[in-house]
Amino acid sequence: MTVDVLVFGNSGLSVRDLKTLLTALEYPVTSTDMYDESTVTAVVEYQRQYRRLATGTVDENCLEEIRKSVALPKEPVEIYPELKVGDEGIDVLRIQKVLAFLGFYTGALDGVFGPKTELSVKQFQSASKLDPNGIVGDETRESLDKHIAIILLPPSIRQVLREGDQGEIVELLQDALSKSGFYTGDVDGLFSSMTKNAVERFQKAAGITGENGIVGPKTWDALDWEGSSVAGSGA
Repeated sequence: MTVDVLVFGNSGLSVRDLKTLLTALEYPVTSTDMYDESTVTAVVEYQRQYRRLATGTVDENCLEEIRKSVALPKEPVEIYPELKVGDEGIDVLRIQKVLAFLGFYTGALDGVFGPKTELSVKQFQSASKLDPNGIVGDETRESLDKHIAIILLPPSIRQVLREGDQGEIVELLQDALSKSGFYTGDVDGLFSSMTKNAVERFQKAAGITGENGIVGPKTWDALDWEGSSVAGSGA
């Protein structure tokens, strides 16, 4: 059965079939035929476990992999290879699409890892403070995962952040604020008073009201993950 890309908000038989497979893999999902928050969460967990880009969406290739996984041992298998110049295929195409979405890649979406793809990978790696070797390994893929998780997941799933929170998602916030000049502290994943002050300055510059130092949907949407288009003083 051929399916279009399944995303949050979809419903129908294809979604029900997907959720049946996810249940067989022991990912908790609701029993409806809606591609709801539980489905997105389960798909992201599956994609991370099986070393795929964690988009939270399911295309035909991903669905086929999930079907095959039902018959596999529970331990994840190495199905996401290191990617470099000369490689071709669906994995390269996925990388190109994500890099294009993030603004690093402007070439053809052809699944061929050529010089343009390598350059865009290096640019993303440099922006993410990774070794700019042009090879998509574990660290680069994990960094891509974190960026697209924030951008592509439904707003209702994006975590609201406030002073006292910590973790990788706070690191992403600090990194974006740092690139736009609003944050000058360590990117340590701790939502400190310094981070809150940077958020408040960003919100004021972006004309965001009603969140007041709390990172909610308006602030997430305003942040640019290559470096915000809203310029800060860095003070």
